[in-house]
Amino acid sequence: MRWMNPHGRRRLAFRATGVAAIITFGLSAVPLRAANEPPPSNLDLLTILTTEIVEELYVKFAPQAAQRAIELRPFGAGEDYVFVQNVFANVLTARGVTTIALAAPARPMPATAGARPPGGNNSGNAGGNPYGAESTGVVNLGGGAQDSMTQAPTTPATDNPGNLVLTFQNVAFGISYPDVYRSHLVGGKHVKRSAGVRVHATLTDGGSGRVLWVGEAARERADEFDFGDSARVEQGLYQFSRPVLPGSNWGKIAEPVFVTGIIVGLIYLFFSNQSD
Repeated sequence: MRWMNPHGRRRLAFRATGVAAIITFGLSAVPLRAANEPPPSNLDLLTILTTEIVEELYVKFAPQAAQRAIELRPFGAGEDYVFVQNVFANVLTARGVTTIALAAPARPMPATAGARPPGGNNSGNAGGNPYGAESTGVVNLGGGAQDSMTQAPTTPATDNPGNLVLTFQNVAFGISYPDVYRSHLVGGKHVKRSAGVRVHATLTDGGSGRVLWVGEAARERADEFDFGDSARVEQGLYQFSRPVLPGSNWGKIAEPVFVTGIIVGLIYLFFSNQSD
């Protein structure tokens, strides 16, 4: 029977540990999404969610429309309302509905108190809405228990009394980055992304102002993307498509440095024992 002295056992252990460290280091450098399609950009993701919402709302109020022309009237004047109005116009036009886009009312929007969706702040909205929308009403998308809605503006008669007026409010709208993390001990960074859209709409008769239908719909989506893909993900001119990344802390910085030091030390011991 072959015996191994303590020095030989120690050398074998160092070799095994060094090989394992090298394999781990190599695997950690392989991108997780190498075989997958790249995630949608922030604008594409918001377009997908908003389109699903508008499609759902249209199915609900279509029986009241009766082939009449619809005038879109946003509740606010922020860029999020411009975005949502464009989606409304695209969907309604594709459905064969005569669509008229109206400007938002020129008046200050009152602030309301309420629960806000989970997430971080947007650079364009340091006050607190994590989804970055300049919404006047705020709801809790996660629980749905607390809804705070501002009173919808009075819809004046239109130039054509035969038209319908669709007033919509962005209760929640935007993108947030809850966290930035490493998939492996020394791997590349990944960004967790959360998107939420909730739209409240009111359909009224253009001549009498009578409310024909009231409803709302919401969508949420959570995914992640590679930190190095941030430029593509945040492409576009809208400010809400570029939320602020979470701030770094010493723990997130020290951990990969500490682990990297350990692995480098193991590799050094492995090769030094090889030279012996």
